[in-house]
Amino acid sequence: MSTTLRVAITGICFAIVFPSGFFLTRLGRPPSTLLSTIHKLVALAAAVLTVMTILRLNQVTPLTPLQLAATVVTGVLFASLAATGALLTGEKLMPSLVRRAHHIVPHMCLLSSAATYYLLLGS
Repeated sequence: MSTTLRVAITGICFAIVFPSGFFLTRLGRPPSTLLSTIHKLVALAAAVLTVMTILRLNQVTPLTPLQLAATVVTGVLFASLAATGALLTGEKLMPSLVRRAHHIVPHMCLLSSAATYYLLLGS
């Protein structure tokens, strides 16, 4: 799979994850199992495609320190999304801080992913 195709599919994944996340929020508790599963799997696909793209590009040309830093930040944001998402789908009601983090971090993750791709593909 080409790098361009991976980046395009990752963008499509983000375009699916954001609306499904908003819809899950509107549905309230308990979350729809089907929609929640789709949301999680598409988010996982975006993360896996991002990792695959970064690994492939690193094989071609080693990452610069700035590219590596952007990659680490993006990875931490993806991990925090997975953690807060897992906490929110559990049976136990979580503090509002967890929900708020899960509403803010996706935007940060999208921007960080875009910046990482720009740094990786723009040079």
